[in-house]
Amino acid sequence: MTTRSSASASRSFSSVARRILIGGQIALSVVLLMVGGLFLKSFSRAHNVDLGFNPDRLLLVTIDPLLQGYTPEQASRFHEQLVQRVQSLPGVASATIATSVPFIGGASWDISIDGYTAPDGENFLDITNSQVDPSYFSTMQIPILFGRAFAPTDRRNAPGVAIVNETLAARYLTGSGDLSKALGRIIRLRDGKPIQIVGVVKDSSYGGQIGAPPPPVYYFPYDQQGGPRATLIVRMSANGASSTAGAAGREVSSANFGAPDSEASRVVPEIRAEMSALDAEISPVIIDKMTDAISRQGLFLPRVVALLGGAFGLVAMVLATVGLYGVVSFMVGRRTQEIGIRMTLGAQQGAVLRMVLANGLTLASAGLLVGLAVALIAAPTVRSMLVGVSPYDPATFIAISAALLAATAVASYLPAARATRVDPIQALRHD
Repeated sequence: MTTRSSASASRSFSSVARRILIGGQIALSVVLLMVGGLFLKSFSRAHNVDLGFNPDRLLLVTIDPLLQGYTPEQASRFHEQLVQRVQSLPGVASATIATSVPFIGGASWDISIDGYTAPDGENFLDITNSQVDPSYFSTMQIPILFGRAFAPTDRRNAPGVAIVNETLAARYLTGSGDLSKALGRIIRLRDGKPIQIVGVVKDSSYGGQIGAPPPPVYYFPYDQQGGPRATLIVRMSANGASSTAGAAGREVSSANFGAPDSEASRVVPEIRAEMSALDAEISPVIIDKMTDAISRQGLFLPRVVALLGGAFGLVAMVLATVGLYGVVSFMVGRRTQEIGIRMTLGAQQGAVLRMVLANGLTLASAGLLVGLAVALIAAPTVRSMLVGVSPYDPATFIAISAALLAATAVASYLPAARATRVDPIQALRHD
């Protein structure tokens, strides 16, 4: 008697432990699937984020005349002549030069701002910087909100001028007030010479993860501050039309993800020819398309986390579903005699099916509720990695819950359906 009681208690404990394990697997799969679903949706949304500039049909050609011994002044003249030559090529809408380009490479310089003192008392701020020529903002299609663009007269012997983006103006110059009040303010490099702000431009992405808040950025005229290495930015025109028309802040659309390779392959040799005409010893360091750079740099992290999150979630769901199938099958085997007695006494197959199915779905529902609770608690931890998606996105939570319930319902139905086909006579003889 004692032996039977011990065996029964052992089987009961084993059954409870098995149910807890499967419930935990289901809860874990819910969390992983929720995270994977959020990242997948975030990756999809990342393709439609407003970058603050139009990346379509932009070709990037990085050049470094310093390798040929050019001084900054000589490099500046080389780049100026090259831009003029490239702008006249067929199929080119506009061209410009910049020392730092979004998603290609960035640089920062220390500046001080007259009238601003950092909370820690530091006089100089390390802020993202680029030196650009007068056609930069029109080529990139970045709107100038206040003030003016750089002019051809903003050269090395002219008074220093700068343009800042919205974030820099709001954070260090105007607070939440009128951004136009940033015009006329003075910033200084470490040499102390005054540089007057003459324009405020729209915020734009500057590399890193797409969807991240834009950093403060200030721009100098290339002819005033630029060094030898720079990137030639060429906007290829559609259908060969030479026009810079287009909406600023264009979204990264998968439908128009950059210029066709045929257009780039036609323009690149012509650019190389113009470079050789100026100096046969200089050749491009890097040739790239802006949309390719965005795909590599800005979309890399969203792509990786979406793939890993989705893969881990699917593996966890498969394991949980298989485990639930095993638990329900084991339960059906344990209750074979009970099922036989019920059917002998007149129980219908539908009633038996519902009884067995209810056991599996109850376990799955418990795991689902626990998983949802954990997912809701953990959701804020992934907020910084999401683009255009709330960590509490209801559509994702509903879709994942429905998918998991459907999978577990199938896992429970298969052994439940088998139970309805039990022969009552054989079931009564089952030990």
